[in-house]
Amino acid sequence: MAEISLYPGSPVEVDPEVLRARRQAYQVYQGGDTSVTVDKSGHAETGAWGLWTYEQQCSRTCGGGVQIERRICHGECTGPSTRYVSCNTEDCAAGAKDFRAVQCSEHDDTPLDGNYYMWLPYPGKNKCELT
Repeated sequence: MAEISLYPGSPVEVDPEVLRARRQAYQVYQGGDTSVTVDKSGHAETGAWGLWTYEQQCSRTCGGGVQIERRICHGECTGPSTRYVSCNTEDCAAGAKDFRAVQCSEHDDTPLDGNYYMWLPYPGKNKCELT
């Protein structure tokens, strides 16, 4: 693989991959190399990118989910190789089971320390908090 310099005057560091990810607003790719970035630089994407393809189904069937799209660089490219797309944003039907409860219940048949439990979402103040 060819070396890719960041820019003249960059200090030499032990791990150039970490340095590259920290300092560039977008990534530079060499044939098939992939990485997740968010391009806030306004730079135009360049190179021989493949088409965006869905990597998995939408994370939710209603109420707003996320779908991951990826593309492959064929040569040297700038720009992100992964993007996240909103999907199934329509409201869920009245009385539909909370998606967090569905996710928890998927583990009901898995023993933990030899015992089976009925898993429920944590009912804290902040629904997004992981404890």
